[in-house]
Amino acid sequence: MSVLFLSIVVWSLALYSLRVALAGDPLCVSVYRADEGLLKRVGRVVMEGMEPAADDEIQFLRRFTRLGVLELLASLVELVILLYVVTQIKTPWLVWLAWGLLFKNFALLLLNWLYLRRQRLPDTSIFEQLLALPRWYLWLDRAAAFASGAGFILIILALNGYLGGDGK
Repeated sequence: MSVLFLSIVVWSLALYSLRVALAGDPLCVSVYRADEGLLKRVGRVVMEGMEPAADDEIQFLRRFTRLGVLELLASLVELVILLYVVTQIKTPWLVWLAWGLLFKNFALLLLNWLYLRRQRLPDTSIFEQLLALPRWYLWLDRAAAFASGAGFILIILALNGYLGGDGK
């Protein structure tokens, strides 16, 4: 994989992660900013499998779906990049950084799974569940995004020879 391509992808991930750290998770932010009536209508649409009746419902669901796909794609690309660094890069501290970020990601996945398993609210939409997330959970998500963004900036600098990494 060329250093230029890898740097562009890692830079994109760094910017996205830092954006999440500073402004919050785009999915949660879109739900928090939405009108309460719209959320109730869209929640019924999702839970009952109905067709959206109004344009604002369609637009909200499209945006929510796109943001969900973006987050999934960013997570998968982050995983691939970190696995690439662990397996292909020979700089020891860079490999340890990648392992640390991988561990952080898997720890957050485990925490998400445990929290959702314990806090599952029956007969509530995904939007109501996002609104019910505790503040500490949202701040932990931001801190994790900041760690990823900072780690990716270090990876970029090392891959391009600015921090003792040789890019190989």
